[in-house]
Amino acid sequence: MDFAFNDEEELFRKTVKEFCTKNLASRIKEIDEKAEIPKELFSSMAQLGLLGLNVSQEYGGLETGFVNTAIAAEEMGYADISLSTAIFPFLIGNAFAYIVDMYGTQQLKEEILPKIAGGEILLGIAATEPQCGNDLANIKTKARVESSQYVVTGEKAYATGVAEIEERGGGFLTLAYTAPEKGYKGMTLVYVPLSRPGIETTLYDAVGKRGSSYGGFSLTDVKVPKHFLIGEEGRGVRLALEGVSRARVLMSIAAVGAARRCVDLALDYAKQRIVFGKPIASYQGIQFQLADDYTKLEAAKLLAYKAAWLIDKAVKREIPTAAAMTKLWVPHVAYDVINHVLTWFGAYGYTKECNIEMALRGVLSLLSGAGGTENTMRITISRSLFGKDFV
Repeated sequence: MDFAFNDEEELFRKTVKEFCTKNLASRIKEIDEKAEIPKELFSSMAQLGLLGLNVSQEYGGLETGFVNTAIAAEEMGYADISLSTAIFPFLIGNAFAYIVDMYGTQQLKEEILPKIAGGEILLGIAATEPQCGNDLANIKTKARVESSQYVVTGEKAYATGVAEIEERGGGFLTLAYTAPEKGYKGMTLVYVPLSRPGIETTLYDAVGKRGSSYGGFSLTDVKVPKHFLIGEEGRGVRLALEGVSRARVLMSIAAVGAARRCVDLALDYAKQRIVFGKPIASYQGIQFQLADDYTKLEAAKLLAYKAAWLIDKAVKREIPTAAAMTKLWVPHVAYDVINHVLTWFGAYGYTKECNIEMALRGVLSLLSGAGGTENTMRITISRSLFGKDFV
């Protein structure tokens, strides 16, 4: 058992950290206030290979391991504590470009994967709908076959990247019923470009992660070629959740990165801030809280990286549970740590000038349902322990 990154992973980490320090860290306030990611950042991320880490080399990707992808997520979270860029385009794009690479038709892969890896277009996931969250059985979107096309009708909500995809091009892996009478086994995953006729978008004014947009779109008889099918008809839920497991791990590790950065900022501040004649770092109230938080954060990080390691090892039976445990616990730890750090800064911590609140708002999105709610994670974990007959 080895908890250290190997030489290749360590070199990759240093490369990504250097990139994030140079191109990202100094712009997070601009990203949050303008509620957009600078266009040139997409290009520079693509040039480094960050948008195609899990895409095959034949389609322009790096085809690297998932632990490397997790390393990049942590470094991006560390640099951009709002989590905007770590979530989109990085996290969602990599989690679901992999699904296209693994299960998409040859024609679809040739059409979109080189453009995704090159930053020309973007990719998102659209499963949730206005009347349902994690209860996918209640989705209403349907896709029927007409000649050589799928015709998709329905509405999707709470999707990340709607504005960016509408502006730059690309689309969403969209979950729809092709055989409603079969329940979950009648759901299919189809790639739907957002530029197709019959699509109308809407945007929400989100609290955090303001650099990446948040919204939904309606589909009225939207036609897409049959080769935009992902996998086989009836396997949509399974394939979507495979991507979601990857996303759960990456968003959790990004939250660890944001929390680590906040701790580092607070350590410097606590050594310099003088209260009642001595630095606040000398008070046990802060020392003990830091000791507890740092221990929890280190444990959270190890849990998340274990899940990433299981994905690399393709231990398919354990991955959904490991990803759910990671998503259930790690964001909570990150949120608590960041919240404690904010109080160390006193009144200054309650201002936007401090930046810590930006991290708190970003991680809050992971607690409010992104990647699945807490109880959904608990159901997944319980099923793995008791079996589906009992949960």
